[in-house]
Amino acid sequence: MDDIGWIRLEITRQADWLAQPKPNDLALQVARV
Repeated sequence: MDDIGWIRLEITRQADWLAQPKPNDLALQVARV
């Protein structure tokens, strides 16, 4: 996947997370980094 596609995917994921914020999801995000 090219950089543009990856950035779009990341933005979509962040938008989905912001649309439905959940403490457990936040913990998973931090754990993955």
